Amino acid sequence: MLGQSEVPRGQDDSYVAVCVSVKDEHCDIREWILYHALLGMRKFYIFDTESPKPVLRVLDDDMIASGLVEYKYLTVNNTEIPVQPPPPGKGINWQLPIYEYCLETYKETHRWMAFFDVDEFIMLEPGISSIPQLLKRFEEHPGVVLHRQMFGPNGWSGLGHINRPALGLLRSYTCCCPRTYFQHGRVKSIVQPLLTLRPRSNVHRFQFRKGHAVNTLGQNFSVTTLLEDELHLVTYKHAWLAHYISKSLDEFLDKLDKRGAAGNSRKITDFVRWSRDCTDTCTAGLPWGQKLAARFDLQRGVPKRCCKPPPLPVLSTEDMLEFER
Repeated sequence: MLGQSEVPRGQDDSYVAVCVSVKDEHCDIREWILYHALLGMRKFYIFDTESPKPVLRVLDDDMIASGLVEYKYLTVNNTEIPVQPPPPGKGINWQLPIYEYCLETYKETHRWMAFFDVDEFIMLEPGISSIPQLLKRFEEHPGVVLHRQMFGPNGWSGLGHINRPALGLLRSYTCCCPRTYFQHGRVKSIVQPLLTLRPRSNVHRFQFRKGHAVNTLGQNFSVTTLLEDELHLVTYKHAWLAHYISKSLDEFLDKLDKRGAAGNSRKITDFVRWSRDCTDTCTAGLPWGQKLAARFDLQRGVPKRCCKPPPLPVLSTEDMLEFER
């Protein structure tokens, strides 16, 4: 029954940990943490970058108490992890100093550290039961990169959600972009901190003391992103990132004027494009969403705006194109 299970206990020396910066991620962060905890990640370093209402309220009761999560609230004036003023037209890049802090602070604590966002879920191929099992294949390499598969705002009906669905990300969004989609050339990294020097300026790739990162086929991967004529090299063998990039129109519009953790912003034309292009059916996350909802209370501590039932009206691709005009 919902809420009957306690959250997994944290492990201070977890084989793999996660370092992530967040802002206003109250609605989905519990699902994201619990999903990856069940896959063997037992330490999450959460850095809240000036959420007007701290994300602490969603985590404090159980996840921090269990040792699964360590939480820090950061402001631009903090002295522990100082940030640089943003360039013109950009927001503050929180990820770069936070990633540097994690690498230096926890380099002797964890064999691996993952750097990805709370709208991205690591999906494992059947036969691989945990993220530690995946990473043990690559211990001779300083890092592993995962290609992403982007999900648009559409669900089972093929129509776009206007308001936030009450069922969470994994159960609500099942329409994804094709593997060779032009934005799938970018990757996220899991690295061995002792073998890693620093994140590169775009933070998705890292500089190593020796050697190169590899993809999940074990092939050297030393570029920042694949070009259009290289997209055939995108692989989802063994593991990949399901990237729920747009979510509902309501949530997208709420963040439209906000900068991401890397200082970037999005436009309504992005939402329209993802709705139009992400029409393949991808259901790897669906049973996990059902399992999490049956085992844990995913709405514990979250604001009421996250829990309202989904309304009946939905937005079709044609409506979105009209909206764009």
